[in-house]
Amino acid sequence: MNDSDASYTEDRPNVILGPTLVLISAIGTTGNGLVLYVYKKSTRIRDTTMMLLMNLALTDLFTSITLGVNGIGVTLGIVNNSYIMCLAMMLIPTFMFFVSQGVLGITTFDRFIAICHHEKYTRIMTKTTLRILLLIAWLLPLLMIGVPFLGFNYWDIIQTCRYRNLFHEWVYFTNSLIIIILMSISAVLYVQILKKAWEFYRRFRPAQVSGVNAESNKIRAKQRAIKNGKVMGIVTLFFTVCWLPSHIYQFWYGLEFEGNSALIGITITLGTLNCIINPFIYAWQKEDFRKEGKKFLKCCRRQHFEGRDDKHQKDVIPKDNIEKESPFDLNIIQVNSPGPSTASTISKNLSAGDKPLDNNQRNKAEDIMSSPHVADE
Repeated sequence: MNDSDASYTEDRPNVILGPTLVLISAIGTTGNGLVLYVYKKSTRIRDTTMMLLMNLALTDLFTSITLGVNGIGVTLGIVNNSYIMCLAMMLIPTFMFFVSQGVLGITTFDRFIAICHHEKYTRIMTKTTLRILLLIAWLLPLLMIGVPFLGFNYWDIIQTCRYRNLFHEWVYFTNSLIIIILMSISAVLYVQILKKAWEFYRRFRPAQVSGVNAESNKIRAKQRAIKNGKVMGIVTLFFTVCWLPSHIYQFWYGLEFEGNSALIGITITLGTLNCIINPFIYAWQKEDFRKEGKKFLKCCRRQHFEGRDDKHQKDVIPKDNIEKESPFDLNIIQVNSPGPSTASTISKNLSAGDKPLDNNQRNKAEDIMSSPHVADE
């Protein structure tokens, strides 16, 4: 294959890749932004598992935003014209991926201690320990993406922003080997977690646990630990399925295996899909998150309809049209936002019978009482 053919093969997938990245970015930004908002507003879901999930949501949010920018650059064909954008397109998602892998490693260790060594959990996984581990998970990837700046790159001969032309083969091989080892360790730990969880459920069925004594509380705590372990196991499984093909490709490429642009494009796109999957997993498996999310959506819907009804009220019942000489006290009515006091006051005066109302006055009173806000109350 000559050089022109190679260039065409590299550039052709960009017509599909660019819009795909923009779509993934829009979904991922919305989903992970909602996860972070629900967590911030909630005062109840602040356990260790949710702290780890929020770190994952934060990395997925940054990844989604970066993918959107990269997708626009690829679609418009300006990536090859900007050296800085080319590096950012590769290094920022790589950094976020390493952070995600580190956080998932911490969650695996956390669930392993909580389920397999439950009695030691509170002594080992303290808040201080968790903060230190998360700090390492965010700082260590900076060193890993800094390796190419030490000279392991092909930046002096870059002509187009091609993934396989940016770094030395040694960088791809080392990074992929580290990730594959971490994924393998997580798989081994989860096998132990599943074995322990199975033994536990064979001894204690959820229906058999009753009472409020120390033993029953201990059993319930372990049940919660296993349930959280299930959620994190699903998250880790999807993460592995999405990203493992990409790192297997990088591993073989590091051994000077000749790949093609279509294959690397497919594996990277599959990996980026992971940033939109996690919010759906939380909504599926985390009941507390699901409840808080429903509250948020109901609140947004209620505010939307209240704002629309307020506008309707101003159009239907102008303040200037209310006659002050009404035999019952209309001055207490809040025209823009009538509440329960409005309906009760009008009803009371209508039934008082002190002074008979003419048809015009009665019609005005009935219009006010049948307005959307009063009816809703």
